[in-house]
Amino acid sequence: QLADIFTDGMVLQREKPIQIWGLADAGTVVDIRFNELEKKVTVPTDGKWTIVFPPMPASSKPANMQILNAGKKTNLHNILIGDVWLCSGQSNMAFAVSQSMGADSILKAISAKTNLRLFHYKPLAETDNAAWDSSILQKTNQLDFFSGHWQIPDGASVAPFSAIGYLFGKQIEQQEHIPIGLIELAVGGSPLISWLDRATLESHPAFEPALNNWRNSDYLMAWCRERAAKNLEAATAPYQRHPYEPCYNFEAGVAKITKFPIKGVIWYQGESDAENAELYQKLFPLFVENWRQAWHQDFPFYYVQLSSISRPSWNYFRDMQRKLLSAVPGAAMVVTSDLGDSTNVHYLNKIPVGLRLANLALHHSYHRQNLVPSGPLFKSVQNKQRQLRISFLYSKGLRSSDGQPLRGFEVMDKRGNLIAVEASIEGDQVKIEVPNTISIDKIVYGWKPFNHANLINAAGLPASTFMASVKTTNENN
Repeated sequence: QLADIFTDGMVLQREKPIQIWGLADAGTVVDIRFNELEKKVTVPTDGKWTIVFPPMPASSKPANMQILNAGKKTNLHNILIGDVWLCSGQSNMAFAVSQSMGADSILKAISAKTNLRLFHYKPLAETDNAAWDSSILQKTNQLDFFSGHWQIPDGASVAPFSAIGYLFGKQIEQQEHIPIGLIELAVGGSPLISWLDRATLESHPAFEPALNNWRNSDYLMAWCRERAAKNLEAATAPYQRHPYEPCYNFEAGVAKITKFPIKGVIWYQGESDAENAELYQKLFPLFVENWRQAWHQDFPFYYVQLSSISRPSWNYFRDMQRKLLSAVPGAAMVVTSDLGDSTNVHYLNKIPVGLRLANLALHHSYHRQNLVPSGPLFKSVQNKQRQLRISFLYSKGLRSSDGQPLRGFEVMDKRGNLIAVEASIEGDQVKIEVPNTISIDKIVYGWKPFNHANLINAAGLPASTFMASVKTTNENN
């Protein structure tokens, strides 16, 4: 039995040792022939076998793999070698092409000549507002929650696939001209803590308590606990499992593929942690480190900042996500506050998100230095005689997105009151003249949970929400 990641049409990660693994009767021999190489192993007593092939360069020439064991032969066809990206998170990552704005044009543009391949780990059940039946509950307890196989893009395979993931992969494949494999592993509403492994949480004093009585724990937002309670309404098992439970998505999903090398991760998650920004700020670096250790790879991690929406904690959460850039080496962030919907967490236009993630990867992972990877990111603020000068990374060609005066800049006084101020662009900085009647403690941008802030750079990419203390000397925040 092969691990389920190995099917016809798969993409194997280039320039990394290729591990093939599965189960067989102890004492039998597994013999694999691939790319003119042959490797054998005698199956140990636990029945778990692994065969490793040497790293191979990218190849769009379809190859076959033959697996022999105990008189049985398995053939896998149409195997490509290229870069594999894991597309993970919660519902906005799972948001399908068919649901997205522009779905018709995306589906019409599918090319039969593409070297893009899709593996959609579909959840056994949606975490919607319904009670699960006994069959789902039992399979969930057995960690039998995700299933899928590699597919060639066509209308049937692309329509239910992650819109963000598909557009990301398509852009990378078209720009780099190598096979690209995408693995979608996402669960709507899932909190971050469900994506880490148990040993990591058990060994961390701040998070170990989350493993106890999770259905009544403040480590999960109330919404997550309420939805899990609804799904598990008919459960009779005393320790019924659920994909919002700490560690569950790692154990049921991620653990199945950590021996399958990848190029990197694109991640869109946080909506189900938005009320716990301080907790998330501590957990996210631990999470990224956990995944890198699980794969034994220091891969890049590109994540999406939460959008604009009329929910009171989202501005603080977006600013926390911006600060994570300095806490997580090899990470980069896409801003989406210009795309949000005031009332709907699932805004429809996912095309820019996929393309912005691809832009990050093309710049950082594929060394396209001519591409600007990000919108303006706050760097420092200087206060000279009540004139603020704000400097940014990626500040070339600062302008407003709509040709109107800048919106979204406010100062906060010592009492925490926010006062809107006029801002203008001078070179690669933003300049603000603060009236004498206002005491200055902090400067903020895009601070309303749902906002129409309009600062972009020459690449047309939006600036991130930020809050920074104001002093009389330069201060980085």
